[in-house]
Amino acid sequence: MREAAQEILASLQDSSRDNALIFTLSGELGAGKTTFAQGLAEALGVEEPVVSPTFTIMRVYHIPKSDSPRRVRLQDNPFARLVHIDAYRLGSAEELLRLGWEELARDTENCIALEWPERVEGLPLEHAKRVALTLVTDTVHEINYHKN
Repeated sequence: MREAAQEILASLQDSSRDNALIFTLSGELGAGKTTFAQGLAEALGVEEPVVSPTFTIMRVYHIPKSDSPRRVRLQDNPFARLVHIDAYRLGSAEELLRLGWEELARDTENCIALEWPERVEGLPLEHAKRVALTLVTDTVHEINYHKN
């Protein structure tokens, strides 16, 4: 799962953007959404442990500009922050908007991993990279990725 996240992020490295790079992570409980976000963090060089933001809703991790020994595959890292959001406990897009979503989504230095995007239906996510995760067996996951 982590390796897949790193490969997907590396494949987008040269993409030009006017906004944050947003990944929506869909899947049932235990499908690997947080593990995918941890793979993004590792590829970006985040040095602190990445944990599920289920109770805090959002965690922001700062990405060092210098070459981090943890950075796996990303050569030229344009990001300053990984924003990890778990929308499971949110009831609407308005709740995420009140948390500053629009500003986060506009900032080209943000890479955003949004778990449970279906909980914030109506949020403008037309440029998001959609990742659907399925737990096939206890040890096998299926990943469907849509670049948009």
